[in-house]
Order: sequence, then C-alpha cells, then structure tokens
Amino acid sequence: MEKRKGICTGKFTTFLYEYCAQNEKYRSMIKIDKWLAKRCEREELLLRFFAITDKKSYETGISGGIAIYLDEYLKEKNKEWEKLSQKNLTQKLNEYKKRINMVLEYVEKNFPYDFRHKQCPQTKRSVFEAISVGVWKSLSEQKALKTLNKEYVKECLDSQSFKQYTHVANELHKRQKLQGRVMFIYHLVTTAEEGDHAEH
Repeated sequence: MEKRKGICTGKFTTFLYEYCAQNEKYRSMIKIDKWLAKRCEREELLLRFFAITDKKSYETGISGGIAIYLDEYLKEKNKEWEKLSQKNLTQKLNEYKKRINMVLEYVEKNFPYDFRHKQCPQTKRSVFEAISVGVWKSLSEQKALKTLNKEYVKECLDSQSFKQYTHVANELHKRQKLQGRVMFIYHLVTTAEEGDHAEH
C-alpha cells in the first residue's frame, strides 16, 4: 500500500487515506501494531473492502493474486473518479463513506472483537474481509438481524468451521475460501441460529 500511494495517485487513493486519517472509529476498530500502521495497513484493508464489495468478488473469487487485483482496481477507480464533476464526486464520496460507516456501526454493536476473531492485538486481513464484506452484504440486502448474541458470535469466530476459510496459508482469495468466509459471516448475521456454524 505504501508503493500504491506513490504510484497510483488520484482522487480515490486520496479518499482512502483521508478517511483513515479522519475517522477515529475506523482507526480504533482496526487493531494493528505501529509498524503495520506506518505501512498503511488500515488503508490496505479499506481498499480490500471496497474492491471486493464493488466487484462482488466473493461470488467468483480472485484470480492472478490479490496484489495485482487491488492495483488494477485502484487504478480503475482513480481513472473513473477523475472524470466526475465536483457534484458527482461529492455524491460518490458520501456513498462510499456511508457504505463503510454502516458496517462499522453494525460491527461495533454486535461483534465482540470488532474485526478480529478473538482478543488478540492484530486485525487479520482474511478475518477483516469476512466480517466487513459479510456484514455489508447482509445490510445492503436489508437482511441483517438488529442484534446478535455476542457470546454466540465469539463461538462462531473461534470455530474451525470459520477458520478453514481464514487461517490457511494458500489460495485465500480463490472462490472456495473467499466466498466461504464471507457467506459464513453473512449467514451468522442473517440467521444467528445456534448449531448452524459454531462447534459444540
């Protein structure tokens, strides 16, 4: 992400950095070490959220590697936003802010460790993708339950049923893994039926 900041300049890149700098709630909910913060990890995660939700990549998976995919998406968005009038740009900015803000509000209320699977110091990328995109999908379809049982959410996030899609070394963005973790959270948020996901 550090390299992207210098190479992929544009209005969308500026938006990502300004949002992360200005939104205290987002910064506080993304728990990372200082060295990761300096390497623009929060901006990287935000980019992943928008790229996956914009393209609905959880339905198809990502081929060619996540880095190339994000590079291409960022260039595409910068090019697209450059053509917008000031009025349309403002509308886009508000639309994208609203998308992530609604996810933040829901996660803060219902997930015990925000975008983490347990109380540990780091926000794992695959877990962030799962929670942010899964919650966004349920909210955008107006299917999210208003309140979740946090103890049950804890159980689910720490289950092998979830970790099989997040805590693996290879092919994290192939369809099986990416769709698996996003839909796991989606079903958790829309049904929250004990026994569906958690291991007992």
